[in-house]
Amino acid sequence: MAAEQVKQGKPHPDPFLAGAVLLGFRPEECVVFEDSSSGAQAGRAAGCTVVATTFSHPIDTLDAAHYLVEDVTGVSVTPLPGDEGLLLEFTPLAL
Repeated sequence: MAAEQVKQGKPHPDPFLAGAVLLGFRPEECVVFEDSSSGAQAGRAAGCTVVATTFSHPIDTLDAAHYLVEDVTGVSVTPLPGDEGLLLEFTPLAL
């Protein structure tokens, strides 16, 4: 999804809402990985679960995120049987 494909960019939810439609999912079925405050705000406003990385922005600017991780190296994704979805595993930062 390119910025030109939505009317309003982050922190508005339009990019994530359009992405969910493009993928054929409801926003609440989507997980957003972000590294910025505006991205975390947009993901939350869209109704997605937001995991924010803290390697490029201060933690106190990422308060819209549901979870914080240092980076995505500890994130694993396992397909569930059939069309049941994905299992996402990570250890959030303890604050």
